[in-house]
Amino acid sequence: MFRHSAQQMGVTAGLTLPIFDSGRLNANLDITKAQSNLTVANYNKAVVDAVNDVARAASQVETLAQKNQHQQQIEHDAQRVVGLAQARFNAGIIAGSRVSEAKIPALREQCNGLLLQGQWLDASIQLTSALGGGYHAS
Repeated sequence: MFRHSAQQMGVTAGLTLPIFDSGRLNANLDITKAQSNLTVANYNKAVVDAVNDVARAASQVETLAQKNQHQQQIEHDAQRVVGLAQARFNAGIIAGSRVSEAKIPALREQCNGLLLQGQWLDASIQLTSALGGGYHAS
């Protein structure tokens, strides 16, 4: 009698083995693999996007730095024209209105320089953000 119920227990326990659930387990494994592949693909895309953002921002900062350097030379030249006009005025060669006229392009170039500096600062902030913050150019 004990022997018969022990055999029944063995059969009952055997019915719950993974052999009978293999289809469901394989389907769950396939779903998990697909989700894992999707997660890896999303991560890889995020990394590539982040690298592209950094490269784009760094390129923009470099381009604006070069433009800023060129603009500073333009401003320097415009100031030199003002200085020459002032010297001519002081020597009595030209009227004071000519000095004022020489200042207009110099002031315009200073404004352009300030706008360009603002663009460079914006690009630097974008680069810092793309790098995750905490970046300091040295």
